[in-house]
Amino acid sequence: MKYSLIVTGILILCILAAGCSEESAPDTSASTTTPVSTGAIYSAGDIVAKTLTQAQPLWLVIRFDPATEKYERAQIYKKADGSWGYRKDSKTELSDRETMEKVYPVKVAHVTVSAVQIVTPTVTTTTMRTTTTPSGPAPEITSITPSAGATGTSVTITNLAGNNFVSGATVQLTGLGKPPISASDVQTISTKITCVFNLNGAATGKRNVVVTNPDGQSATLMDVFTVKEPGPVITGIDPFEGRIGEQLTISVSGSNFKDPARVYLVKGNTDLSGISETSITNVVVASSTQLTFHLSIPTGAPTGEWDVIVRNVADKQNSTPTRKFTISNST
Repeated sequence: MKYSLIVTGILILCILAAGCSEESAPDTSASTTTPVSTGAIYSAGDIVAKTLTQAQPLWLVIRFDPATEKYERAQIYKKADGSWGYRKDSKTELSDRETMEKVYPVKVAHVTVSAVQIVTPTVTTTTMRTTTTPSGPAPEITSITPSAGATGTSVTITNLAGNNFVSGATVQLTGLGKPPISASDVQTISTKITCVFNLNGAATGKRNVVVTNPDGQSATLMDVFTVKEPGPVITGIDPFEGRIGEQLTISVSGSNFKDPARVYLVKGNTDLSGISETSITNVVVASSTQLTFHLSIPTGAPTGEWDVIVRNVADKQNSTPTRKFTISNST
């Protein structure tokens, strides 16, 4: 009897122990998911913006710090030619990764960070103000020779006349809405300057002439220089000779011919009206590269070589007399 009671007690204890074990056992039916970081979407050198068409601000990513989840960034600007780029100073700032990637979701370009130019701002000191004391009277301009030049060429100024010019003075052509043209080979005496203007790419029209002495004093003569269209150029003449008494139709090839045009024959410094005016008729400008005219060679015309000159009537531009026409005796 005692034995059976002992066995019964042991069984009860085992049942209770089993129940406690089930209650304290961990629940493995559900697992906990740990968020996985996808990493920064931008790297050093990326240029980011709010949209593709956003002008400013544009941010250059300097670096990303995974420990703090922050981007180091600096504002970047486009150059005048549209290339990237420059920073106005060396300052940077930090931005949270989430904010940066949300507000500036567009990557517009990638550059090498070390290659981006940092523009050092000009610092104006107010503690000491330095003023340039004029070293003499201000310059004066009275005239310029020549007073015109063709776009696409270089023109040598043989006499920029005036007073009080000083060695080291600069000369410019200026005009409203036009970039200034600075002279080269500037040679100065007190009343005269010689220099060269490169008119390659210059727009046609009037220009002011500005002379500035080294002490900062300057003079301006308004609308005294004209940038003109390029003058006519002769490259060929057919036929290139004729006899006294002949009547010829002559074809001239070249460039920059404009209608109406006139043709002149000049021998040395003599411009014979019988040849250059009366006898040359019916000048027909077929194109900017071709014209024809009729020539009647009068009796008594001097024989030998004559310069052929084409003149555009509207802008009064003459060709350089580099081509010759030969008149010979009728025999």
